[in-house]
Amino acid sequence: MDLIKIKEQDLENSPTDIFEAEELFDHQKVKVEGILHHESTLFVGPRARSIPGKGTLSGYAMITPVYDPNRRGVVLVNRGWVPMAWQKDPAVIAPRNRPERVSVIGVIQPNENPNTMLFKNDPEKEQFQFIDRAAMCQCLGLPEDTPLVMAITDDPSATMTKPQNALDAARRPLMPLGPVTYPLPKHVNDLAMFTTMPQDHMNYAITWGSLFIILAFMARKATTEKASRFKMIGGYNVNEYKTSS
Repeated sequence: MDLIKIKEQDLENSPTDIFEAEELFDHQKVKVEGILHHESTLFVGPRARSIPGKGTLSGYAMITPVYDPNRRGVVLVNRGWVPMAWQKDPAVIAPRNRPERVSVIGVIQPNENPNTMLFKNDPEKEQFQFIDRAAMCQCLGLPEDTPLVMAITDDPSATMTKPQNALDAARRPLMPLGPVTYPLPKHVNDLAMFTTMPQDHMNYAITWGSLFIILAFMARKATTEKASRFKMIGGYNVNEYKTSS
């Protein structure tokens, strides 16, 4: 629980201007202002995402470099999840004939640890299955120390976490019925969560404990009934038969 509180406290802090930060560390809250370089956008995935009113869809995490107009540097920004159509149609990504200035609040994103089921990244073909900052920088010709920032939002439509209980569900804001805006950044509530939460451990313990008790009772009952059947001959208990004779 302490780690969760630390994450939540970090997210409540004011963001640091990434171009003025003396040092950066994973999950540090930062602010990025600059010009999006749409032509260098990378897509990571495919990745499934639950979208309100549409169910679970397949898409990608969209990574776009942001250049500081005052030449202070460049940052890779994970702008969020987008549908698969965005990768196939570049016109959807960029406004035509004009640069797009953005201001992004996010956190320093570490590399992902891929499992054995994923294919390897192929930077030469700009095909990425998982986040690898160094490989992305090499692919785009950027300095090796270029930071990667994950954009975050407090928009309720972006949340992916499930309520842990009825009280948690009551505290959640109602999901809007309007259209979802892409890219869909990470929600701050999801960012503070771990893959397996303490409440999940408690639920697992209760479930497996209950199953153990039920199975133990059933096994004892089955053994007792089986022993009783072996003592019966012709409808009479063996011990009672010997006594009467």
